Amino acid sequence: MSNLKCNKPPDSHRTSSRIKLLVITVNYTTAKYVLQGLKKFVPQLEKIGNAQMWIVDNNSPDDSVRVLRDGITALGFEHIVRLIESPVNGGFGAGNNIAFREALALPEPPSYFYLLNPDAIPDPGTVNTLINFMVAHPNVGVVGGALRDEQGNLQSSAFRFPSLFSEIEGTLKLGIITKLLHNHRIFLDTPKQATSVDWVSGASMIIRRDVIEQVGMFDETFFLYWEELDLCRRVRDAGYDIYFVPNAMVWHISGVTTGMSSHKRRVQKYWFYSRAHYIKKNLGSGKLMMFNLASVFCISLHRVRQYLGRKELDSPHFLRDFVRYNFLQRHQEQSRSSSRRLNMKTSTHRSDHGSV
Repeated sequence: MSNLKCNKPPDSHRTSSRIKLLVITVNYTTAKYVLQGLKKFVPQLEKIGNAQMWIVDNNSPDDSVRVLRDGITALGFEHIVRLIESPVNGGFGAGNNIAFREALALPEPPSYFYLLNPDAIPDPGTVNTLINFMVAHPNVGVVGGALRDEQGNLQSSAFRFPSLFSEIEGTLKLGIITKLLHNHRIFLDTPKQATSVDWVSGASMIIRRDVIEQVGMFDETFFLYWEELDLCRRVRDAGYDIYFVPNAMVWHISGVTTGMSSHKRRVQKYWFYSRAHYIKKNLGSGKLMMFNLASVFCISLHRVRQYLGRKELDSPHFLRDFVRYNFLQRHQEQSRSSSRRLNMKTSTHRSDHGSV
């Protein structure tokens, strides 16, 4: 932590009094959106009391740090907003973990952590709604709210854990199969009342401190995507409930950092790596192979249907990249790893033999 930089020395920031709620936002080249959100969000935090917001800049290559530092000062928010500069971009989970570690090291750590995307702005009352729900339901470890885009359309924000059936439904994209496997789809129809779910979006998620202390922070093997799914799985495995609360509304501009909101935008390789890591870690290598084979088969059938129907391909590079990152490149990496282990054993054997 010694390489981290803050907009104020730690002893001059308001860390002596108990923080009930700590809002964590990870920034990567989105300073403009963060400042726009601060103007609307900070007054809400001031009304809550005992709340702070820490912005972790993930080593943005642009002038985000300067823009954020100057903006926080100009808005007069230094008393409640803190800027932390990470020397590296370790991804979404790693950025949040920086704030988790510092907060948990305080003499009196926060009771709740609220993770908020840099392109998300909670409606007035949303944060209080989330906190009040936590207080009323002590066995709930994580709560998420509803997300709306700029046009007011609801975004998916409540989900099931992945399964082989959900993999088939999501990649085959065939109406009759979708109907048959509706109860296995990852994306839930937005609940109209507070509902227990498998996991919620990390764009707006509140977590108890006790839960983080018990199950651990984010797995930093995930660079981006799938990390909140993995965390929620650990939370549920520890015996806590996870809830979606529809009246905790947040406005969210999806994909500002990654561009992944566009179906025509090429999916980045870290999405494939995160998916593979999640499935292998939580379901096993055998299930990962089953998922991959089923996906390739279903994506191929979907492509054939598009060609025969003379339709424009959605995500035209996806099948090629899926095979590349799940079979070809992964096989090459495993071969190189095996070769390195063999060379190490050979080197050790020669060294031992020479010393006899």
